[in-house]
Amino acid sequence: EPMDYALRQGGWLDEYRDKTDTWIYIAEFNNQTVGFSLLSLTSKGDAEFRIAVHPDHTGMGFGPEITMNTLQAGFCELGM
Repeated sequence: EPMDYALRQGGWLDEYRDKTDTWIYIAEFNNQTVGFSLLSLTSKGDAEFRIAVHPDHTGMGFGPEITMNTLQAGFCELGM
């Protein structure tokens, strides 16, 4: 419920999970899911980035860390 916009039926995880050239990452801390992020190629050289951080974990530095890890994966591992 707290991350409803990402998790609900028809939300962005449903929208993107079967798209080709899309990578979804789950962020965990102490064996708890604290957020999600995704990268989805939109055209050559362009990608869409989305992030959701659980409200119980906002303001704890997870957003910037998830963002940097996701972008690092996109640039370094996926060649975006």
